[in-house]
Amino acid sequence: MSPVFARFPRKRGLHLFRARAEALRRSHYRSLRAALEEPHYPLLLQQVAGWLGCRAWRDDLTDSRRNRLEEPVLKFATPLLEDDYRRVLKRGEDFARLTAEERHALRIRIKELRYALDFFASLYPVAPVKPFLGALAKLQDDLGVMNDIAVTRRLLDEARLSTVSAARQVIDGWYGCRLDVHEYQFAESWRHFVDCERPWKD
Repeated sequence: MSPVFARFPRKRGLHLFRARAEALRRSHYRSLRAALEEPHYPLLLQQVAGWLGCRAWRDDLTDSRRNRLEEPVLKFATPLLEDDYRRVLKRGEDFARLTAEERHALRIRIKELRYALDFFASLYPVAPVKPFLGALAKLQDDLGVMNDIAVTRRLLDEARLSTVSAARQVIDGWYGCRLDVHEYQFAESWRHFVDCERPWKD
């Protein structure tokens, strides 16, 4: 939000909003710190570490699932990546009609695909991996800005900034323009992503 304040340095309503937003931020951080200081949190970390270390997750596996652990990793990685890719395509095809929450869900799907491919990248030819990961990163960045805009609008509501206030109108107008730009950029990035060769396809 710094560019808005830099552009309108003397707008009193913006400074009042910044003060309210800062108070909300401190309140949320206090709540987070209190939750992390609860004894349940370190206990949960300890239990998860113990579960992973003892490989307790194997205890309830059927024989067929246990046998799958012996299979080559490509037999697991390739279908996983293809399924993740299809989920991204399905969510992203109607992007213009998605709500802010649905766009955030799409961003999570893209992140899942990107991190999965990054993890399994050494299994596939190098040439198509880098551009595909780059295309995913660009989509993620565009959606990240759009999510920031949605969060800003929620913050305006939480700070009880009236829709008729000059400060809210300035912020809404500023971010409305940015949203238009990033929606256009996303459409370009999406076309590039769809045209990218999938590294796991023969």
